[in-house]
Amino acid sequence: MGGQQEHNRRWWHRQPWIVAGLALCVLALGLWFFLRALGLETAANIAGLISLMGTVTASVVGWVRSRNQVISPQVEHTTPATVAELLETITETMDRVQHSIDRQRSLADGLTEMRNRLTQAASRLGSQRQVLRQQLADHQSPPPRLASMGAAEREQLKIENARLRNELTDTQQRLEKAERLRARVEQRLAEAKGRCTQAEQLHQQARAQAEDLARRLANLTAISVPTPMAPTSPEPITGPQPLMGETDQRVADQILRHVDQMLQQETSTLDRAHDDLAKSAVTIDQLDMTILPPQPSTSRPPRMLIASAAVVAIGALLLASLLPQIFQRTDQPHASQHPEQSHKPASTPSRHTGWIYTTRAGVFSSPAVVDNTVYVGSSDGNVYALNTTDGTKRWTHTTGSDVDSSPIVVGNAVYVGSRDGKVYALNTADGTKRWTHTTGSAVVSSPAVVDNTVYVGSRDGNVYALNAVNGIKRWTHTTGSAVESSPAVVDNTVYVGSSDGNVYALNTTDGTKRWTHTTGAEVFSSPAVVDNAVYVGSRDGKVYALNTTDGTKRWTHTTGSAVDSSPIVVGNAVYVGSRDGKVYALNTTDGTKRWTHTTGSAVVSSPAVVDNTVYVGSSDGNVYALNTVNGTKRWTHTASDDVNSSPAVIGDTVYIGSNNGKVYALNAATGRPD
Repeated sequence: MGGQQEHNRRWWHRQPWIVAGLALCVLALGLWFFLRALGLETAANIAGLISLMGTVTASVVGWVRSRNQVISPQVEHTTPATVAELLETITETMDRVQHSIDRQRSLADGLTEMRNRLTQAASRLGSQRQVLRQQLADHQSPPPRLASMGAAEREQLKIENARLRNELTDTQQRLEKAERLRARVEQRLAEAKGRCTQAEQLHQQARAQAEDLARRLANLTAISVPTPMAPTSPEPITGPQPLMGETDQRVADQILRHVDQMLQQETSTLDRAHDDLAKSAVTIDQLDMTILPPQPSTSRPPRMLIASAAVVAIGALLLASLLPQIFQRTDQPHASQHPEQSHKPASTPSRHTGWIYTTRAGVFSSPAVVDNTVYVGSSDGNVYALNTTDGTKRWTHTTGSDVDSSPIVVGNAVYVGSRDGKVYALNTADGTKRWTHTTGSAVVSSPAVVDNTVYVGSRDGNVYALNAVNGIKRWTHTTGSAVESSPAVVDNTVYVGSSDGNVYALNTTDGTKRWTHTTGAEVFSSPAVVDNAVYVGSRDGKVYALNTTDGTKRWTHTTGSAVDSSPIVVGNAVYVGSRDGKVYALNTTDGTKRWTHTTGSAVVSSPAVVDNTVYVGSSDGNVYALNTVNGTKRWTHTASDDVNSSPAVIGDTVYIGSNNGKVYALNAATGRPD
């Protein structure tokens, strides 16, 4: 009981405006009645007006302050139960990442064994080829000896030579198959090792978060860092047969398809872990570390809010009763002569037709808007063409897998990649296929089309240059790992990133390498090339500015996590997102920070900048519109799932996709879809 009384006294001391408001109410009533009883009408009216103004002012301020105390998240305290729940979430993420590490190591071990067997098979086939060549050479009899042979002996020699030639041809073909397969296995092995390294970095990040949180709480509560559960045994990788016959080739193809599925699954797992750790990092940064014991929940309004509401109500009654008395001799009312002006909007927004179109799966692809049509891919395997006016479907084209690649429209053709390993060229009018080109793995890179050539990357580790008319390959350039970055083509040079951690500059004519720059991790970000500088992000958490001539570093800016977002350069600023949950505005000259805006989760979406506004999506499920000058929020639009798609802004409309399967057309001024 004594504790409750002490709490009440503290509450009154914390609410001086409410105390003052109540006191002024009593004073105003008493003074007004006292002066009127003395017959001092004018003095009573003046005193009443002055007291009334103070009463209303105190009432409003008390109301606002008490209301802010109820709804403001800044006064909420973190309980030990909340922190324990956050630690449990981080631990679950650590477990998932540990499972991924074990699966990747097992996968790498299986691929290493497979590569070694293929190397042995190739070596045996090479030796066998040498033996057959020598035998064939030994059977090449000189003409004098042939002349001395009988007809039967010559026929037998002819049959033996034919057999040796056939066997040599078969051995040569099998050797070539073994070497091609070994190259494919090497590429998957490099990708598996890269994913394993990425997973180990994530595990260290999760461990650091948990330990940091525990250290902060060590002097207040005893919460230890949970130990991850023992991982389950990963599924082993089946190796090939010793020799590479037709049956073995089919078995190897099945194994590699299974490997590709596992790599794709692990990529999704690690991406989710990235997002989860970014969310937990933001939560930890925002924690109020004053630990209070859990308080029983109550549905009753706070007494502060009730008291301030009472003050406002009394003030309103006083105002209603006193104003007619005070101004009873006034000839003209003070009410507005044009009350309709208060309802007139300050400005009339430009015309906008909003809509939402629902596909059958998530939309990671970024829209392309050309000639009143929105072109976009979906994880349901379709490329969609939608009417910009009302979002109705013009046509769809079905591919063999998810379409995460973003379309590009040039002339009457739509170019886009699919996870089925193909690059598609479709007619803009009806979506019919012009041509496809098959790569060795999934195509999530978005094409660039310059001078009748389509440039695109593939997870098979290659950058492709294709004829835009018929899809015939002009050249390929092999990197050290998967290419998910989208190329930028400027001044006869292709700039693109690779999962091997390098940024490449390639000659558009033949794909030869001009230069490479090595970062600290995979490069999924797509380069932006402006004023002889290449701006690109890396999963090492840095944004890079490189010289276009030789790839030397101008500057780097370190963010709090991986940078998968692609930078955009407008004026003297570079805008880019990071998986630390922030949008960055950096100076182009030296990479110094202009401002950051914190969202609720990872920012994988690439920004679009139009009319002093930055539009970007976040994995917290929101689309953001930010002021380019200081990063303040203009508006947000909430979807029900991650927004990893990048916006396209045309006129007064923002087009963007969400992982909830929807494509949105939002008002650029308000963020509303209507």
